[in-house]
Amino acid sequence: MEVLLETPEYALYRYTGPPVETHAYLFIDQKNRHAMLVDASLGAGQTYLPLIKEKALAVDCLIDTHGHWDHILDNSAFTESGIPLWIHPEDEFLLGKEQTRFMNLDIPWKVLTPAVRIREGDQIPLGHFSFFVLHTPGHSPGSLCLYEKSLKLLFSGDTLFAGTYGRTDLPGGNPKAMQQSLKRLAQLPADVQVFPGHGEATRVGQESWLKAVDRMF
Repeated sequence: MEVLLETPEYALYRYTGPPVETHAYLFIDQKNRHAMLVDASLGAGQTYLPLIKEKALAVDCLIDTHGHWDHILDNSAFTESGIPLWIHPEDEFLLGKEQTRFMNLDIPWKVLTPAVRIREGDQIPLGHFSFFVLHTPGHSPGSLCLYEKSLKLLFSGDTLFAGTYGRTDLPGGNPKAMQQSLKRLAQLPADVQVFPGHGEATRVGQESWLKAVDRMF
């Protein structure tokens, strides 16, 4: 677990879980001790739940940026602790598919129903901050990003990575939808910090290839 950002106002933690190095984030409003989880890779529960208890945090929600197996394997660790699960409705069906069996992975699978279905334009208040839901299909039908405008901070899931973008050749992937999603993210301010589902953090302005996204699909 790494502390990526820490100020008197907020903190951001990152845990990276096996088997495909998937990030799970914990964002904390330092002043009122409210928090939000973004994705739940394998091992995120045993990593974050003791920290949540230690810091006496009120975790408002666990948000899945999409429903692929590596981002949701530890969902149940958090829901069983009373933390509500939120996801876009177009990816809800993935919560009910035993995806690990098809991947030949010997990892227990628990079917879950989300507490809240979030959509484009929804605003997620978290203490002094507010995250906007951007529906960014392409990697999956219900992929989403979370944007905090005042902090210029974006959780991009598997839509945008440092140097590339999420696969569109998986079931439910859509290259044209990905193109439109990337064009939309390219319009964000250049200094927006991007925290993706895999790999290193980046900034929108560092991803100069986004300017040529029309020619990439």
